Amino acid sequence: MAKRRNSRDSYESFDRSRIRHYDDYDDYDTDSDDYDDDYDSEYDSYDDEYDDYEDDSYGGHYEDEEEDVSYSSPKKMSKKSVKKQKRKRIIQFWFILIVFIAVAAVSYLEISKRIYRGEPLELGIVGSDMHLNADWSIGEVVQDNHERYMKKAYVLVEGQYLKISANVARNNFDFENGFTAPDGRYMKYTGDGEAKGSTAIDVSSHNAGIDWGSVKASGVEAAMIRLGYRGYGSEATLTTDKNFTSNINGAKAAGLKVGVYFFTQALTYEEGVEEAKYVLEQIQGMDIEMPIAIDTENVDADPSARANNIDKGARTDAVVGFCETIKEAGYTPMIYSNRNWFLSQLDIDRIGEYQFWLANYSFVDFPYHIEGLQYTPEGNVPGVSGNCDVNIWF
Repeated sequence: MAKRRNSRDSYESFDRSRIRHYDDYDDYDTDSDDYDDDYDSEYDSYDDEYDDYEDDSYGGHYEDEEEDVSYSSPKKMSKKSVKKQKRKRIIQFWFILIVFIAVAAVSYLEISKRIYRGEPLELGIVGSDMHLNADWSIGEVVQDNHERYMKKAYVLVEGQYLKISANVARNNFDFENGFTAPDGRYMKYTGDGEAKGSTAIDVSSHNAGIDWGSVKASGVEAAMIRLGYRGYGSEATLTTDKNFTSNINGAKAAGLKVGVYFFTQALTYEEGVEEAKYVLEQIQGMDIEMPIAIDTENVDADPSARANNIDKGARTDAVVGFCETIKEAGYTPMIYSNRNWFLSQLDIDRIGEYQFWLANYSFVDFPYHIEGLQYTPEGNVPGVSGNCDVNIWF
């Protein structure tokens, strides 16, 4: 029992000793924290004094007395200096922004004034709209350029712009100013500074009793004579012009070059071939120096005429059938029509290789090649009673 009591006393004595040591450690820890705080405060004070001393005494520079050279030394900026730098950057930012806005405003006002005055500007500055008080000469220039472009790329037909084919040769005639009558009687093309083209007339049974000698003496050099026509109705009979023989013989006897034309009412390729073969039969043994033409046009006098309302494809088929047959026989095929009929009622790409004989009385622009130009149906030709079709032959 005594031994056990001594052990308990020893344990309690050790426990009290441990508690006392822990208390001493807590006192030491508290003293240590106070010492750290005092050290940090003293260090911060020393750091601030050093910054003030560095700023005031040296200014961030020192000089080499022997070399008299100034060096920049690294310096630590104070909080005051950092704030000062931030203010400086903010002021610079606002200054640059204000200058930019001012320049943009001045530029906008200047451009606006120039637009209102109608002064030309660099490409990309002016939009498509014009102000009411702008210089309208700019609009005239734009319109002129537009028209020039349109004439190069499109042709106006009955209120519709049609794309000009790149597969068919063009002419370079000045239709507004290039055609004049230098001899006071017959038209020539003078747009290149010299008179071009010979004078030709075309006649049919409507021109009776022609004095071909007088025709020749007046300056006419050639004649296109109607050989025949196909009937308008359902029978579609092929008929020879009643004055064909007398006209062609009289013209040749007077020394004129001659060609012939046929008024078509063909509906198909096969009917076009049929008409061409009919023409070839009628001219056997004759000396035909000029082209053989197919005349395709609307029959205004008879709205029910069989070929008036066929589509473009069928009409072109008939014309091609005629021209191919004439060409195979060794003659020069030609197509006669008016401007709008050529451009809207025929497939120009399919017929572009053949010669064109254009009826164009008001000299409206026609883009494609022209070998014959019928410029009036009311010509006054000595030797021909009444009106007569007159042509320039190129």
